[in-house]
Amino acid sequence: SMQYTLDMTNSLSMTYDSTTNFLSKQTLEQLRYGVRHSIPIKSTIKILKHITWTNTINFTECWQFVGVHRNWHEEIDSTGRHYGVVVRDTTRGFFASHDLTYNTDLSTRLYGMYILKKGPVIAFRHEFAPSISFNYKPGINKAIYGTYYDQINHNEVRYSLLEGMLYGVPAYKTSACINFALSNKLEMKVKDKK
Repeated sequence: SMQYTLDMTNSLSMTYDSTTNFLSKQTLEQLRYGVRHSIPIKSTIKILKHITWTNTINFTECWQFVGVHRNWHEEIDSTGRHYGVVVRDTTRGFFASHDLTYNTDLSTRLYGMYILKKGPVIAFRHEFAPSISFNYKPGINKAIYGTYYDQINHNEVRYSLLEGMLYGVPAYKTSACINFALSNKLEMKVKDKK
C-alpha cells in the first residue's frame, strides 16, 4: 500500500488587545505557516504460511518559511563586567526538513490447547506471539542546524533553525534499534453452570 498526504497549516498565537489591528504588520509577522508532505509505503508478506513479514518506509518533508538564528553576543554591565547573551533572531526564508524511517518486522502466533476431562474447566488455551523488528532513521537534517561558540563554557552549541516553529525540531543524528517481543495469552473455557 502507498499513500500521499499533503497538509498546509497557518498558525497564529497572540493575546487580544483592543488597540491591535488583526491584519497589522506586527500580527502578520507572528504567523507560522508551512506545508507537510507524507508518503508511507507498506508491504506485508507471508513466509511459510505462518510468519508475517511487514516492511514500512515513511518519508515526510516539511516546508517552513520562518526560522531562527542564534548568535553569541558579549555585553558589558554597569560595573564593567563582561557577560554573554545568546541573541535569537527570527528570520524569513525557506527551510526544508526531512524525516525518513524504515521498519521491518517478523512475527508469528503459536497456539496450544490442553483439554480437561473433569471439573468446571473444559480447556486451557495458550497463545504465544514472538516478534522481532528493526527500525532505522538516518540523520538527514544536518543542513538545518546551526552552531555558535559559547565563550563562557568554551564549547560549540548546536541548535535547530526550526526550534519553536510549526512542525518541531527534526532529528539530527542517525538512530537504529532492534526490538524483541514475546507475548503470552492464557485463556480458559468453563462449563455453563446451568
